[in-house]
Amino acid sequence: MRTVVALVFLGIATSTLCAGVARASQVEPSVNVREEIDIPLTLGFGALWLVSNLGMKEQFSAPSFDASRYEHIGSMDRSAIGNWSPAADSASDVILIASFVTPFLLNGMDHAVFGKDRSRLGRWIWSDLLIVLETVAIAGAFTNMAKWAYNRHRPYNYIAIHDTARYDEIQGDEELRALLQEEMESNDAALSFWSGHTTLTFAALCASATLLTSK
Repeated sequence: MRTVVALVFLGIATSTLCAGVARASQVEPSVNVREEIDIPLTLGFGALWLVSNLGMKEQFSAPSFDASRYEHIGSMDRSAIGNWSPAADSASDVILIASFVTPFLLNGMDHAVFGKDRSRLGRWIWSDLLIVLETVAIAGAFTNMAKWAYNRHRPYNYIAIHDTARYDEIQGDEELRALLQEEMESNDAALSFWSGHTTLTFAALCASATLLTSK
């Protein structure tokens, strides 16, 4: 079942990439909002994304950590196991928020300086916001579906097995030890693949980049 889901995701990702490549040759692509389509899509995928984030993680998260699964981890993934850092985690949250806010401000500045129809300020704000929200909502919904399909444990679960030096370092720091224990016991501990922060940041920036080059 998970293989089928993975193939579906791969097909969607490939189709999206091909569509993006096909449009890349357009210097000024035209972006049109069809509210009768875009609003229901945004609300539907947004609801799926938010509900799954807020109320369904416990049902879909793997029940327990199985140390024997370590043998199935590839060498590239193993190299990241000891890199757990609360500071990096916080930095990723900041980058995610900035990916939503900063490009939208840049789009506004671009419209104010170079826009041909400056009188329709409210319209471009609504259109840009709807496009970004729709893109992020769809990306977030598919991300959560992938996480449920794979139930892949996060790298920090394997620190004690793979990186004993790092594990001893964490155990010697009371604050780090408590944070790691909290992370390992959370419902997110088995929802590692694929990265939500990376996907949402990429989706928001791609949408904003498209808007910056649109008519």
